[in-house]
Amino acid sequence: MNKWNLDLRKRGRMPNWTNNVIEITGNIDDVNKLMNDITTNDDNEITYKLTKTKPIPDELQKIREGRRTIDDISYDVWYEDDDGTVRPMMDITKQELIDKYGTYKSLDWQYRNWGTKWGDCDTQVLEDTTKDNKREVKLAFDSAWGEPFMLLNDIARDYKLNIINTHLTEFEYDSEQTNYPWTDDKTTDVYDDFRDALSSTKKMIDDMVR
Repeated sequence: MNKWNLDLRKRGRMPNWTNNVIEITGNIDDVNKLMNDITTNDDNEITYKLTKTKPIPDELQKIREGRRTIDDISYDVWYEDDDGTVRPMMDITKQELIDKYGTYKSLDWQYRNWGTKWGDCDTQVLEDTTKDNKREVKLAFDSAWGEPFMLLNDIARDYKLNIINTHLTEFEYDSEQTNYPWTDDKTTDVYDDFRDALSSTKKMIDDMVR
């Protein structure tokens, strides 16, 4: 059990994890650019994070989510000033963020831009080969509830790469395989349908809470 599972268990948010093994193939320069963008080297410890190609906006990272009472009023999001003072997020600020990012919550943004929350977790390089001006890198990582299909499709499209993802979700018996990049039409259709479904689900939950 990895550290993500342990942390989530404490918060009562244990997801079904999906194991992903992706094969990234492309011209050496294109693959090099991706690997440089997702690699962090701190004190000789090398880590990889695909979400670095499409990070959460700074404005959303500062927002805290949940239920918190401030001056006897309950709020679902808040933030802290530089001096540590807790302040509620005003409706006008929420709307500004919705107009800019489609949401004012970081988890919602992750779903709307990566296809699942948290993106890739515990990413590791399994293989790395170069031949005839082509480089192929095989990565393994976990993701919550399903593959981060938007993240992988956007990487394939933006970096001009081919990606094959073989993924298996907990409690399922057969793995599935997804090929990226998608065409423009498929990308638009799938993203729109997924975001519409997210909006419908959010509205249903909000109506139940009221």
